[in-house]
Amino acid sequence: MNFNIFQGNDIISIISLCYVIVLAKQNTVICENKNKFYIISCILTILIIILEVLDRYTENLNGTYIVYIHILINILGFSLIPTVPFILIFSYYNGDNKLYNSMLVFPLIINFVICIISGFNGCVFLVDLNNQYLRGPLFVVPVIIGMLYFILLIMIIKKETKDYGKDERIFLYSILFVVACSCIAQIFLKNLYIVWSSVSFALVLNYIFLRDLQIKYDPITGIKNRFAYEIDLKKYKNNENVAVVMFDLNNLKLINDKKGHCNGDKVINASARIIKDSFKGVGVPYRIGGDEFCVICINVSKILIDESLSQLTNGLEEVNKSSDIKIGLAFGYSFFKDSYINIYDVVENADIAMYKHKAILKKEAI
Repeated sequence: MNFNIFQGNDIISIISLCYVIVLAKQNTVICENKNKFYIISCILTILIIILEVLDRYTENLNGTYIVYIHILINILGFSLIPTVPFILIFSYYNGDNKLYNSMLVFPLIINFVICIISGFNGCVFLVDLNNQYLRGPLFVVPVIIGMLYFILLIMIIKKETKDYGKDERIFLYSILFVVACSCIAQIFLKNLYIVWSSVSFALVLNYIFLRDLQIKYDPITGIKNRFAYEIDLKKYKNNENVAVVMFDLNNLKLINDKKGHCNGDKVINASARIIKDSFKGVGVPYRIGGDEFCVICINVSKILIDESLSQLTNGLEEVNKSSDIKIGLAFGYSFFKDSYINIYDVVENADIAMYKHKAILKKEAI
């Protein structure tokens, strides 16, 4: 009965991952590198689930050749355990340190060698002449290596997702928590086969999570987009402690026409980065149009916004020194006042202030 239940879970997991792989291949929004490693992790999970099913199936068979097949299945299964968190690390980690990457691979090689040796001396697992599977004294080695990669994955996710919203981070951490709990449970309950079903479940949820991010985040700049801006504005509809800073990127159409859209995208990305860095810890940046940006600030003073805008001006000067394409940003801001009905009045007045600044910049350019 238990075998049938687990078999059903495995089939559902494999089918779900196959659907996700097809969708991920069709996806043109998630960056290519992230997509590639995500798909590889799904394929490896499917392979591990198949090996787990074959392991349970061969346990019920007899014959010398069956014993050798059973040993081979376990060698492959234990060798692949750490590979999924290892691959997922590279779907979040953006570094290109070759030494660091080589060091990451080293535990995988050690695990693979130990698993092959175990086929002869039973150090990780033992399949006896009666085709009975037993855990060896080094059974925890693949598990520990896998858990170390998993912990590293959590650390990298924490670092790379620091700009995500609180709800988004909680959702992502809850997925990881489910996987961690299932791993701990299976260590102590050897007949409980839930780890890879939970991993497949986590991979499906992670894909949904990434697609949800695509709705809220701009693919060129990585900051929140117009959709997220409209949602967040409603949260602050009658908040008297809110300030809105509006930005307009000057001459984007001219840059696109003369330098090409690729260079135009680079200018947009550089502008977003400068705004984001200048208002770090002060407000949340958004790209709300082709050449328009906004920062929503809560519980900040006029002095703090002025300091951030001064930092932004200095950042633009530094970037323009080393680039033949000059970046210009017009900006203006407004605080919630008693005379305002809601947040949209703040936005309107920030827009007016921004266009006044834009007019001044045009006069200075003549």
